[in-house]
Amino acid sequence: MKKYHIHTGTVQEGPFDIEELKEKKILQTTPIWHEGLTEWTTAGKIEELRDLFKEVPPPFKTNVPPPINQKPKAETVQKKTTSWRSIFLKTAVTFFIIIGIIVTINTLFSRNAIPNSYEDKVLTVEEMERADPAKFLEVKASVHENFWGDKIKIKGTVFNKATVANFKDVVLEITFISKTETIIATERYVIYDFFNAHSNKYFFLKVTNWKGTHTVGCVAVEAMPN
Repeated sequence: MKKYHIHTGTVQEGPFDIEELKEKKILQTTPIWHEGLTEWTTAGKIEELRDLFKEVPPPFKTNVPPPINQKPKAETVQKKTTSWRSIFLKTAVTFFIIIGIIVTINTLFSRNAIPNSYEDKVLTVEEMERADPAKFLEVKASVHENFWGDKIKIKGTVFNKATVANFKDVVLEITFISKTETIIATERYVIYDFFNAHSNKYFFLKVTNWKGTHTVGCVAVEAMPN
């Protein structure tokens, strides 16, 4: 009598005869081998074992009519209503988020663009004045040559026209101009003093005269913020 070996996937069992295989309740896909086979096969492919796998017909399906109170159309309408409601809610939320972002941006822009307090306004003016000191420094001076004409005495005042900005170490530019209005030379001198906002400061310079000088110009060109 032919003997069969089976494999459970983890261990090999056998040998078994056909009656013993029935008790093992093997499947058509159970790996099996018997003498005469060159390699393992499945139980369903062995002719004498096919009686072990009698197919059972599938359960018979009957067309059962739906219950009388079933309302498929109403269910479809309800789903559509829910969908439109969801779209409306998402649109409303998105709209309010966009409005909130716009309001926030406008608020921040307004705070940065328009000072909200007197201190902010003063600070803005001071920063503008400190950025360009020469624009707010006005020089009024008189020029006199000495007896020999090799020296020039310059006396005058520096007026700080700034509203709030204070300066120090004002740089005066002295320009020597000929009778033909040609610039002969330009020199710079620093007045080491403090120049408070909206105040005058006296100065005196004695400089070397250039040959051919007819007139002398004097302007403030730089200063340090104080």
